[in-house]
Amino acid sequence: MPSDTPDHIDVRLTPDEALVLFEFLSRYCERDELRVEDEAEQRALWNLCGLLAKQSVEPFEPDYRELLQSARNRLREDDGKTSDAPTGGFRASPPPQEKPGADAQR
Repeated sequence: MPSDTPDHIDVRLTPDEALVLFEFLSRYCERDELRVEDEAEQRALWNLCGLLAKQSVEPFEPDYRELLQSARNRLREDDGKTSDAPTGGFRASPPPQEKPGADAQR
């Protein structure tokens, strides 16, 4: 990573964006499938993309593809060591609630 590259980027989300994106990404962690299930997820992703575009200069650099490949390699090698994020195996959505009277049907 070039020495003039910051060690982190701050992205400010609204509480609604954070919640919707959390559920979207949690589903990916559970199902290994990225699929927009609600228009709000698409809106939150567009908003996030816009925020990242404002924070990053790399997409406009002539050597963008090389910078992207280097970043991917560093993330693969990192294996979550420098992130505060939980890694895999968590359930974002609460388990489904039983319907009232379900005991009577058993």
